[in-house]
Amino acid sequence: MLAVTVVSLLYFGEIMILSAMVAASDNNVIGNRGVIPWHIKGEQAHAKQLSLGKPLIMGRKTHESIGRSLPGRLNIVISRNPAFKVFDGAVLVGSLDEALQLPDVKDAPEAIIFGGEKIFEEAMPKLDRIYLTRVHGNFDGDTFFRFNPAEWKIISEEKHPTDPTSGQPYDFDYLILERI
Repeated sequence: MLAVTVVSLLYFGEIMILSAMVAASDNNVIGNRGVIPWHIKGEQAHAKQLSLGKPLIMGRKTHESIGRSLPGRLNIVISRNPAFKVFDGAVLVGSLDEALQLPDVKDAPEAIIFGGEKIFEEAMPKLDRIYLTRVHGNFDGDTFFRFNPAEWKIISEEKHPTDPTSGQPYDFDYLILERI
């Protein structure tokens, strides 16, 4: 029966895994006035390694804050403004549901919700996995990643302690969570 289910998912082009990728502090801050309130050496390379070849779905503000389309990935930008000009290589859609219906998303083994706050909140009930960079510390912020940890289990954890010699001022963990 499982094989039939898998074949059906492939036949109809359903997303096998819908994930979120986010860096959040202990108090779940992900941004402050449009800026990430910390810098973690190697975090961008880590995100790239996890997301290359996968569709990235993000809101307008996240797209603008990145300042370009991320290469090697389909960049899908959600905006209610159909006249919004996305960076070269990105696709504009009007809603999360519209993004999830794009053929390149439906046929992908995994698609990644890349932010921001409103898109994470809307996608949360649909998520199967979260790639979470947990930055240890409480930060001032106006943008948050809200989720119920009781609904998730940690399947992978990689700890990174503060290292002043390399300029790394924060303890942080790379976590992979899957829905229980």
